[in-house]
Amino acid sequence: MNIVTIKKLSNKLKKLKSLYVLIPTIIILYFNNKLIYENVVLKLNGPVLDSFLKGYTKEEAIMTLTNLGDDGREIYKTLYSSYYDITFPIILAITLTSLLSLNYPLYKKEKSTSTLGIFNLLPVCYMVFDELENYCHIQILKFFKPTLSSTSIDNYLFFGSYFCFLKYIFFFTCLFLLFLGILINFVLFVNFKINNNNKKNKKLI
Repeated sequence: MNIVTIKKLSNKLKKLKSLYVLIPTIIILYFNNKLIYENVVLKLNGPVLDSFLKGYTKEEAIMTLTNLGDDGREIYKTLYSSYYDITFPIILAITLTSLLSLNYPLYKKEKSTSTLGIFNLLPVCYMVFDELENYCHIQILKFFKPTLSSTSIDNYLFFGSYFCFLKYIFFFTCLFLLFLGILINFVLFVNFKINNNNKKNKKLI
């Protein structure tokens, strides 16, 4: 995939920066999180595999799932069977794409910073890895038995951990670029207004 194709994809995603897209997705994201918190998080007695920011080892995964117990694992399954964590990455990716498209290219520097517009593709990468992680977790929960050998889920544990780590890498990268973009655009906006006022004052003099 060359830079021209990447820019074309980025330009298509820029259509998502409309407030008619951003506001509804933020509202949906809020209620999705609320459902996850009320129906899953509050009912669990410990962390889940999604909690490991750097991924997890096989031993950590088995201990985590064992500590949840039968009831805890059934509740954990509802995170996927009720589609809470299937829809969440999609909604979050749309929200982040919309926000990044609003902030890049930079204010009054659209031509010189046009390449930065491709940052809005990063949430798509986050979404892909999150959904891949979800698939692995669904398979792990499906086949996991505390009393049996875990070799049948070894591959899912390996890739699930890998996708979990990459998911958080892209997620936090998106957040960093978003806050950086907001800060830089604010400074550029203030500087532009000050320069404009100075020019008006000079004309008056």
